[in-house]
Amino acid sequence: MLFIIKKLGDELDLIFSRKLSWGGNWSLGYALYWEYGTEEPFDFTYLMISFIL
Repeated sequence: MLFIIKKLGDELDLIFSRKLSWGGNWSLGYALYWEYGTEEPFDFTYLMISFIL
């Protein structure tokens, strides 16, 4: 079986994470994504709150 992998772009992530006092975690992230063939990056910002049930 032969797989051909084509590069789609490059990504740089910056993530801040911290435990919450009531048992969860929060993460705040910022990502820059350069699509192959373009000079201007796409930027993404997100906030995630998670719990283990």
